[in-house]
Amino acid sequence: MVNGFGSLILLLFLSALPVLVAYLWFSLRKYPYGILWFLCALLAGIVSLLIAAFLQGLFPVSSGTGFGSLLFRLFVKIALTEEGGRLLALAVFFIIGRRWPRIGSGESPSHGAATGLVAGLGFAFIENASYAAADIQVAVIRGLMAAPLHGGCGARVGMTAAALCSRRPGSLKNFVLAVLIHGMYNFLIIHPGIPAFVPLIVSFASLISAVYLINMRNRQPRT
Repeated sequence: MVNGFGSLILLLFLSALPVLVAYLWFSLRKYPYGILWFLCALLAGIVSLLIAAFLQGLFPVSSGTGFGSLLFRLFVKIALTEEGGRLLALAVFFIIGRRWPRIGSGESPSHGAATGLVAGLGFAFIENASYAAADIQVAVIRGLMAAPLHGGCGARVGMTAAALCSRRPGSLKNFVLAVLIHGMYNFLIIHPGIPAFVPLIVSFASLISAVYLINMRNRQPRT
């Protein structure tokens, strides 16, 4: 019983570690985003996981084994639905933020990227915990690879959601880029001939570039 409880705590801690690192980073950088914003952004990410699961359930079970079927599954059934679910959840987040500024109103590109990054990590937290329940080592591996990817793609989707809510032009380009990055990562991670460090590079490049966007464009959000 004790060992089982200890394993559960370790599993949750390892799955939540990227989230804790992100919160510490935002705090040390003194960004104008509070704990309520952070928690609500995490919740948006968790909700996006449920939306993605629903959307994926709408697709028929495919028995195709060809390359085209593989690309469809990786880029459309997985990447598009997960980023689409994230886009919908974040759009609702920003709409609510207009009416309840305490959660962090504002639709600047940097605010959208920061919110999307946290939402992506919230998505990864639940997904990693579910995968790692069978093997706790999976939490470590996915924490290093999947969490940065979801954070980086989430930042781009957050920028799209913020742009759509403020009706800025060219808002879908970051969403399309997030889907392409996500789909490419999916392909690299399952291809037997590609070394494991390649998708790791893609994952961290996505995250680092998202952090760059937040740092370069950070502005005080409107209240």
